[in-house]
Amino acid sequence: PHDTAQILSNYGVMVRAGWHCAEPVLTKRKIGPAVRVSLMFYNTRSEINYLVSILGKIRKEMGL
Repeated sequence: PHDTAQILSNYGVMVRAGWHCAEPVLTKRKIGPAVRVSLMFYNTRSEINYLVSILGKIRKEMGL
């Protein structure tokens, strides 16, 4: 997650990576640390599409 967060930051997309005060829940569900995106009513479709396109590039680069 931290690598993904750094790459997103390099593209100008700010996110948080880590346990987000939910380590017991994530651990119980066998999920590790996560990347959290916080969207609000003022985010545009263009910004969301940009995020999705960057996530696609990251996924390809990481072979996921």
